[in-house]
Amino acid sequence: MARVVSVPLAPGADPVSALVNFFRPRQILLILDNCEHLLASCATLSAALLRQCAHLQILTTSREPVGVARRAALARSRRLQCQPMSLWRPRSYAQYAAVELFVTRVQATLPHFALTEENAQTVGRICARLDGIPLALELAAGRARALPLDIIADRLDHRFHLLTSGNRTTVPRQQTLAATIA
Repeated sequence: MARVVSVPLAPGADPVSALVNFFRPRQILLILDNCEHLLASCATLSAALLRQCAHLQILTTSREPVGVARRAALARSRRLQCQPMSLWRPRSYAQYAAVELFVTRVQATLPHFALTEENAQTVGRICARLDGIPLALELAAGRARALPLDIIADRLDHRFHLLTSGNRTTVPRQQTLAATIA
């Protein structure tokens, strides 16, 4: 973290102390994303920073609670459980977040794509088969450049096979749906 926020560290220096000195005089929202693979470290660092930096706010995302003690967080800690994105229902496809995300992501690679009466049922079927999971929707939308939507929907019976090669610039655990689930 010290490297990311450009806090210089002298050899042998305590990085937590350096971060505290950096954050203490500032009013900052620090976002720690995907903490599940570093739960203990994120909890320890967050607790230390929150205890000593009155104007610091920390937003963590994780599939598991980070577990910062309430005393350390000075009663500023809240847990918000996020459910998968809402799915589709006949005659009202566009109002659902999963459909909106899927359409937006398809449009990123196929700008002419639009949700129509003809493709709405198939788009809804794709979103429902993927349980409204954002990463799954993005991976499936990326296939629309090479495959028709009805083929994507049909192949989702074997969804881990279809969604096997994601963006190679992301971390490996986010490149495929199977890796994310694992």
